Amino acid sequence: MPFTLENDLLAAKQSEAATRETLFAAARCLQDAASAKSTFPSRFLLEGARTMARHLDLPERRMHELIPAMAFWQIFLPSALARDTAYFTECPDRWPWSFQQVRASLDAMESHPQLVVAAFHMAALPLVAKLVGAAWAEIHPGPRHLLLATRNLSWLRLESGRWVLDSANIIGTDRGDLRRLIRGLRNASIQRLLILVDGPHRPGLPGTHALSSISPTLGFKTGLLSSIISMKIPVLFLAHFWEPDGLVLRWHPLSRSTGNQTAAECISTVAMLIEDLLRNHPEQWLNWTAASLRT
Repeated sequence: MPFTLENDLLAAKQSEAATRETLFAAARCLQDAASAKSTFPSRFLLEGARTMARHLDLPERRMHELIPAMAFWQIFLPSALARDTAYFTECPDRWPWSFQQVRASLDAMESHPQLVVAAFHMAALPLVAKLVGAAWAEIHPGPRHLLLATRNLSWLRLESGRWVLDSANIIGTDRGDLRRLIRGLRNASIQRLLILVDGPHRPGLPGTHALSSISPTLGFKTGLLSSIISMKIPVLFLAHFWEPDGLVLRWHPLSRSTGNQTAAECISTVAMLIEDLLRNHPEQWLNWTAASLRT
């Protein structure tokens, strides 16, 4: 077959499809083995499903229909990924189609002195974080940073999480780290930053925006986003989710406080993006169990 860009893209899609099928098969084996050994669903999973159903006003029948998918995307697929860290350390080779999409999108943003990518709390999150880090490693000569919840930093000491240290400089979320983060954004020593739009949280608290068109008892924290937007640093939002035939990546237009767009309008846009994900892929939204503790 003669070399053409079209043939190259086709080869990338085919290679990634093979990777995906191997990963999905491993996750299905783990799920089958777990179901054979213990009562299904687990108490942890059932609690998350009940919280999801309560906030999204899902009938019980629909909730039970979604439980196997929740288990697959949120428990067994991450377990399969963790068992073979080459999915991350060999990211451009294992996921060539998705990597090229991410690289092309970020390369188009290289003219910005500073850029923040905000990814949502969906089931493909670890892989998406690596795709962004690997793409920036190729195209951006300056420093790269990743904001990671302090409670999750211990994960980096495990074999399955050490790849994160090769992707970016890690910043925690305690008060001292956040103050250093804001200073770095203001003096431009932080040039490329990946953050997670966390949640869900109890709305009504200071710095929390309610997801009013989904549930009056769900919201997301806005303090850091508001600070970044007020500094006129562009934020590129990345929605992502799994489909049976692969990983879907959807970039949304840059948000930043300008004469035509206020910080509040940017936050409202983020809310709409989250609400869309919750409507269409609630079984892949992480932290439903945390929502049961917070609301």
